Amino acid sequence: MNESISVNSGLSRLFQLDAAQWRQPITANRCLLITEHRDEYFQLEHDNPNLIWLYTLILQDKVGLPQGEIISAMKQRLLEEDFMTPLAWRYIANGKADDFRVVLDLKILGNDPQWRWKTLLVWLRLLSCLRLETPVPEPIQELFLHDDFRVEHKYGEVLFRSTWMRFDTLRHILEEADRRLAAGTLREFAETELVEVITWLGATCPSMDNNQTKNSWKYLLKNAAEWKADTVKAAVYQDVMWESAMPKIQVDNWTVEPVTDAWSLHRLAISQRHCADRFVEGCLAGKDRIFEIRNHGDKTVATLRLTLDDGSWFVGDIRGFANAVVPDSLSGLGKKVARRYSAQAQS
Repeated sequence: MNESISVNSGLSRLFQLDAAQWRQPITANRCLLITEHRDEYFQLEHDNPNLIWLYTLILQDKVGLPQGEIISAMKQRLLEEDFMTPLAWRYIANGKADDFRVVLDLKILGNDPQWRWKTLLVWLRLLSCLRLETPVPEPIQELFLHDDFRVEHKYGEVLFRSTWMRFDTLRHILEEADRRLAAGTLREFAETELVEVITWLGATCPSMDNNQTKNSWKYLLKNAAEWKADTVKAAVYQDVMWESAMPKIQVDNWTVEPVTDAWSLHRLAISQRHCADRFVEGCLAGKDRIFEIRNHGDKTVATLRLTLDDGSWFVGDIRGFANAVVPDSLSGLGKKVARRYSAQAQS
């Protein structure tokens, strides 16, 4: 009897730890996983409770583990992956769940059953390549949230906000973001200066030597500002701007406004914490169109992407803040906008 009470009390404690690290109410599925693997969870609680989130992720994504003590097994499994190093494991072993919000806070992406595990691997590769001495603060991690970030080891580059850049360049961005976070101006930085630099890098793919790459954030911002001024002055927008067949319109209680340049699309994606700026090339090629949807209070409530298929425009996706699923009323709005846009484009 006492043993049963002790086990139930221990499971309840594990449920609470898991829920706290994931910042989600415990689900029936996770309760079942913890119960079935309670010995391993109890061992984690004893040796390193900060790793409970990782074990839950591994179980949920059905990542096979080798036999042996649980922490050693997780470490061995991680290091079996391409480009994983002991440094990557140290980021996990010495860290905590909040250092990996960019992984834990993601909404479901696609049908890959191991998408969260694979996102974790990319994040660890990025951290290892940057060789950061301290964890990325949570507000700065949000810049990567729902971004299609990738690491290309061969060329020493990373895809950040749909723009390929050298590791040193991203390091300058993160260092400046850290300074702005301390100053309380991170949001303004992300939606203005960062947008300028990302748009410049994405549109021009500037060839920078090692010395230029190692220059500071001020160097990047100066070049981005000069390029934008020259581009606007010369009205040479072909690499950053596209046309919309439909102007800003009012549909029911919603304002629907087309996004027609790369600066605005990056700004929208960063401010709304989603990956709409991955469609810059699609917009430039005439295959995609992006719209910002605002309510009667002028607050952005959704981002709509239309995609061209066989001469007609259809809803590619419509999402709220941080890729949240939108209510049926907004889904219906997206279909109305698609029909109207198709009619306008064909007229």
